[in-house]
Amino acid sequence: MVKKMNFCVVLTVVVLTGCTPIPSDYQSVSTDSSTADVVDSSEEEASTSATSGSENSLAIDEFEYNGKTISVLNDVPSILEKFGTPDKREPFQPVNTLPSFSYSYNSDKIEFNAVEVGGEELPLYISIYDENVKLPEGIHIGCTDEEIKAAYGEPSWDAWGDIYFMCYENEKCEISFNFDSETENDHKLSGIIYTNVDTSSIYYSDHKKRLSSDVDTVPASGDSANGLAGEEFLYNGKEISVLDKPHEKVIPNLGAPFRIDDLSPEGVFLYYFGSETEHIRLETYTYNGEELTKSLFINDKTIKTNKGIGVGYITADVLAAYGDPLPPTDKNDFSMCYKFGQYEIAFHRNSKDGDIVSFAYINLDTFEKYLKD
Repeated sequence: MVKKMNFCVVLTVVVLTGCTPIPSDYQSVSTDSSTADVVDSSEEEASTSATSGSENSLAIDEFEYNGKTISVLNDVPSILEKFGTPDKREPFQPVNTLPSFSYSYNSDKIEFNAVEVGGEELPLYISIYDENVKLPEGIHIGCTDEEIKAAYGEPSWDAWGDIYFMCYENEKCEISFNFDSETENDHKLSGIIYTNVDTSSIYYSDHKKRLSSDVDTVPASGDSANGLAGEEFLYNGKEISVLDKPHEKVIPNLGAPFRIDDLSPEGVFLYYFGSETEHIRLETYTYNGEELTKSLFINDKTIKTNKGIGVGYITADVLAAYGDPLPPTDKNDFSMCYKFGQYEIAFHRNSKDGDIVSFAYINLDTFEKYLKD
């Protein structure tokens, strides 16, 4: 089972709850007296283990990749230049209407995501699963939680399940560590996420502004193209609805997922159906002990909405079927969003008037719970 952290989960947790503050003037993880407030003297032995053979002086927001120092606080051109040519660049499912792009490197072991605002791409987060990437004091994939605490101090919270989480932040950068856990006391670092605080604030502010609107989109006149309700689509001859509960109908109708990302400390699960290149991604959220359907993301060319729109269709097709979308929150927004009471449909384009590359159904009731919880 592949277990990766979902950046939306991490950003929401930090925005709503916060993590242990790293001092704003804290430039480098160290065990000298100048950082005694971060590294306790009782942890020196663990710190020695984590830093053995490392003499780097990286800032808290930096890491080393292929001999180059990279920070999520750098501008996008600088980050891309240092990473080199990506394996792929593609839109990723936004929780708002801002154009969002994912750059993948080293067989998806590194993922860099950027958001376009005012015609400029801004760095949102960098996720790392590559054991060759080095953090301050020699921290890397495979280190233990105790080694990280020796270098970074105690987090404000930790949680154990299929994945164990620790989170740290300062005014500009947030760092989240996740661990594969064989037992409650055996944690090995398996993933790291650096988040740019300024960009994430813009990202979530845009989404909350759109969700606060009480105006629903009025659908275009005409009957359904396939007899389905607006929130439904067909998959292998079965009806799938974003308003249904995941384990009562959605998952049984979709079949066995080929991958599950378990983000249990935040109550989020990602289920993937189909294939790596063309799939359906079901995202759920656990609220008061009940797992709820949050969204269904689709880039499978065979799947169509109830008005016959799918991947590969053009802007004119969407306008003819659904009418005018909700007003964009940014002049360079490439998404076309339609809100219908309990759910929303978002069509993602590769340019302003380009083809549809993916689309998503969003359960607004679950999403409101997710943002407020």
